[in-house]
Amino acid sequence: MARPVRIGLVFEPSAEVLRSAVEEATLLWGGQYQPFFRPGDLDQIERLSRRLGLDVLLAFDRTGASEEAAALDGFQWQGREGWGPLAPAQDYVNHRLLGPERVLDELRGDSWVLPDWAADDPLADLFQVWFGLYGASAQGLSLKEQFAVRAAQVRIDDGAEVPTSVGSWITPITVTGSAIEYMGISPGPVFVVVDPCDPESLMALWNARACGGHVFPIPVGHEERILPAAESWLERLLADGELRRWMAGDGTPAGPRISVWEATDSAELPARLVELLGSHDVTPMVVPSDFGLDGAYGWRGDHPFTTGYAQSFAQPLESDGRVARIPVPGVGGGVQGSRGPCGDIVAVQVEISGSSGVRPDWTFSVPNKRSYARVLLHYDGVLLSFIRPVAEGLVLSASSGTREVLVSAVPSSTILDKMIEGTGWSAHQTPGGVFMTRFIERLGGPGSTLANQPGARAALLDVAGSQQGRPSGAIVESVKRWRASWPEPLAGNAEGYPAAVFQFLLRQAILRPVLPIECPHCTSLVVFRPEDLATQMKCEMCLREFPLGLAMGMKPGRRNEWRYQLAGHVGTERLREALPVMASLQVLCSGSPYRESMIPYVLGWAVKGPNLDCEVDLAAVLDYRGMPVVVIGEIKSRQGAIDLNDLEKLRQVQQQIRGRGVECFVMAAVMRELSGDETRTLREFARRPPRTLPADSAIEQSCRSFSPSGTSPRRGTTSITRAPGRPRTE
Repeated sequence: MARPVRIGLVFEPSAEVLRSAVEEATLLWGGQYQPFFRPGDLDQIERLSRRLGLDVLLAFDRTGASEEAAALDGFQWQGREGWGPLAPAQDYVNHRLLGPERVLDELRGDSWVLPDWAADDPLADLFQVWFGLYGASAQGLSLKEQFAVRAAQVRIDDGAEVPTSVGSWITPITVTGSAIEYMGISPGPVFVVVDPCDPESLMALWNARACGGHVFPIPVGHEERILPAAESWLERLLADGELRRWMAGDGTPAGPRISVWEATDSAELPARLVELLGSHDVTPMVVPSDFGLDGAYGWRGDHPFTTGYAQSFAQPLESDGRVARIPVPGVGGGVQGSRGPCGDIVAVQVEISGSSGVRPDWTFSVPNKRSYARVLLHYDGVLLSFIRPVAEGLVLSASSGTREVLVSAVPSSTILDKMIEGTGWSAHQTPGGVFMTRFIERLGGPGSTLANQPGARAALLDVAGSQQGRPSGAIVESVKRWRASWPEPLAGNAEGYPAAVFQFLLRQAILRPVLPIECPHCTSLVVFRPEDLATQMKCEMCLREFPLGLAMGMKPGRRNEWRYQLAGHVGTERLREALPVMASLQVLCSGSPYRESMIPYVLGWAVKGPNLDCEVDLAAVLDYRGMPVVVIGEIKSRQGAIDLNDLEKLRQVQQQIRGRGVECFVMAAVMRELSGDETRTLREFARRPPRTLPADSAIEQSCRSFSPSGTSPRRGTTSITRAPGRPRTE
């Protein structure tokens, strides 16, 4: 989807700077939704910017405090001056954000109005925030001319009442919202009580609209000029039922209500506004403007902008298995030619539901966390103004004329390593973890249930323990003997299941055929692969050569049957280590709404901290309502036992990840029933939950979503139900 870049302007409020900010926003597609922030409280700016789905923060007044806000992790624009988002518009490709010129024709309505007022009108500053302002730049003059062709000119005389139809006007700022549907949680209809002489108060009016509100200002001291139009606006809302959606706790209608943002220092609402609302039996719900802004956001990590410029894609990967070319839809009517200078840059939001053929240790699923913007810049950042992750993919800058962008996968180890960033902390994947990742990929990947099937596990272990390999019949019989309840009644042909498992292993090339041949001289049984067979053979034991035909014909009454071994000389011990990990990984993937290819994971994750040196068997990043959740696991085979010391090491890793602002759970898994000692160990571990939780933690909800029978395990652990043949995890 192509949409406007959502940018937040940071500046110290003053009449002059506010006017300039309004002029710039009026020349942007999506300009009415670009919030203004006062510098100082970095935590508040970061929180609001994240909730509103901002792509970029810009220090509009270039002061030190504003620059500090614009440098917040994940909100930076890569370029200044002529490469900045508000650089002067050009007749050719440039770095300025796209203006509304291309989408003017997509806004329907017959109430286009170009308001005008005296520069010394006491409400002049209010009018420019309310209606927008084109300014004297080349783009401003050109866009004003294009707007004026469609609009009626309306003069608001000094001291006169505002026309009663003002609430339905399509004004210069209104058209910046063309072709955009605001999907965030907005305040709805809002009266904003403002001081028309206070720039900070007027910023609150702007921000109420920027976060999706349908606003109407009430200027203190000048109510008589506004109230007739305010009453007309209120009556239209009542007629449309906009104010009658409120319900009492018992389900009965609560009567009409409207939000009122108080953006002045007064402790009471203007008497004329109270009188107006009372005459229509409308209850005001008064909140401070800062509180109102804090309650409006795009939920669950989704971006609140939706546009019609979208298209689906299914693109092949490049030969390296990690780069994809994504088609980009065109915006508006194309290049404007001689209609005047305009901006060019839009945001391209790429949502990736699944991928195949990607290198097993790479992923296109980067966690929806702002700090990963730097990771994406490293892999995709050539000539980009910005790039950052979103809930289901990523968003990056692009020219409005671009028809294709390139996106790259990211190593899963890079994603996990960044989760534990900190002084004295480091991580890497062990050689054993690399091998296990490749081996599981050969067995079908993290979404395959092969390791959860008792018969398939038994057959693999049987083959691994055989020096000369096993005949096909013996492999099928092993599957049949140990299959337990697989497949489930509705899962397919139960009679053909054992042979299907054998055929699947052959298709995956995890079983390789070998031919056992007895040496005619020393009678040693020698196993040869198909590519090793020749007319003249050599015994590995006595080192004598003999013709292949001689060995095959020495005992005419005995068949020389082909057998099967595991590829890669995988032994029993390695297989016993890999199967529980694969089974646990599949259980985690099965609980995700996305395909397993979209889950970053690392096997054999060695983590070092100031007082820690441990290996995490499995670390995976899952998605919970648009935000990342990390699961770190200790996984044992039938012989291994869950150890409290190992769990305590995982707790330290968990605390470090939570300290980085990401929810983390510890998982323990075994390929059998838990012993009494293990149950006591897990209970002891769960009695002492971590004291550090990330902001907006959903730990209790996350636990309930994983727990069997709807019960909630103790904080700090996950519990996943055990299907037949699957590992038991706590």
